[in-house]
Amino acid sequence: MERAIGQMIINALAPSGMSSGGIIGAIRKAGATYRRQDMLSDLRDIGTRIKYQGNIQSMTGNSVIPRGWMSETELKQPYTYRVFGDADVLDENTGEVTRQIKSFYTDDLAAKGDMENEFINVFSEEYNVEAETLTNFQIRGVQLNKGY
Repeated sequence: MERAIGQMIINALAPSGMSSGGIIGAIRKAGATYRRQDMLSDLRDIGTRIKYQGNIQSMTGNSVIPRGWMSETELKQPYTYRVFGDADVLDENTGEVTRQIKSFYTDDLAAKGDMENEFINVFSEEYNVEAETLTNFQIRGVQLNKGY
């Protein structure tokens, strides 16, 4: 739980260019302390995703995301990649579209557009929430499972 709070703080502060020490201080001030080594690992992972997010989002759909733009980390699932993106979800009851950060795991490194379409298919099948429809998904970043 504390690590999840720390990761939310990192996601919020890393784009501002705040130093690692400043972000760790903010995490501790929020009372979400966990191992410093894990904090630094989260900072590297999230920082890499943020650093290359604009490059990835501006890629054409038929381009493959370069390995150098992926953050290497130990994934919690036995897959090669974890793909993050912005999902536009339509609430059919209200007609409201919300943007949510979603992710999925895969072993296949495919073209950006193919991975975005794969997520739409996965969302439709596995995340079938009544009265919600995924209208769009755009990749923001990719994690590579370290040593997998």
